[in-house]
Amino acid sequence: VLAAVPSGLLAAVTNLVATDLVSAPLLWVGPLAIYLLTFVLVFSPRLRAVIPVAVALAPVAVTLLWVPLGSVGAWPVAPLVLVAYLGFAVVATALHGRLADDRPDARHLTEFYLVLSAGGVIGGAFVGIVAPVAFSGIWEFPILLVAALVALAWSAPPRATSTSESATRGPARRDGAARR
Repeated sequence: VLAAVPSGLLAAVTNLVATDLVSAPLLWVGPLAIYLLTFVLVFSPRLRAVIPVAVALAPVAVTLLWVPLGSVGAWPVAPLVLVAYLGFAVVATALHGRLADDRPDARHLTEFYLVLSAGGVIGGAFVGIVAPVAFSGIWEFPILLVAALVALAWSAPPRATSTSESATRGPARRDGAARR
């Protein structure tokens, strides 16, 4: 899911911008560059500090991504394209960041990247094959926006509870044996 949603959003944002907002050459390059840049950001040891910021801003970005969907013709095109691209960048960074956090050790990297690629295919196939057949309008975009929020909530690291494990068990001894 964490790989399928950004891939689907890549195609959905590209469709939205290139067909509903403005018909201009090479507009598909923007979302593709953003998509690839998010991988560079989240898998780079020096740039990983962006991930918590993106995760925190993702709900705001998803909310703003509804603006281009419902405001075609009401706003100038440039701000709508900017909102679509920036919102996509934040959501893709947040989702890819959660993927990068789940990256296994070197022994299992092949399987990890294979599953990541399969998720990308599933997301693209949803927008390119399933959605045009299943929906009469552009419903893949709002579905993927909701799926992005669900995926972020589902993949959130577990929160610490108010009573820690050590408080319920009692203090541990120095030698590691539990107190009976």
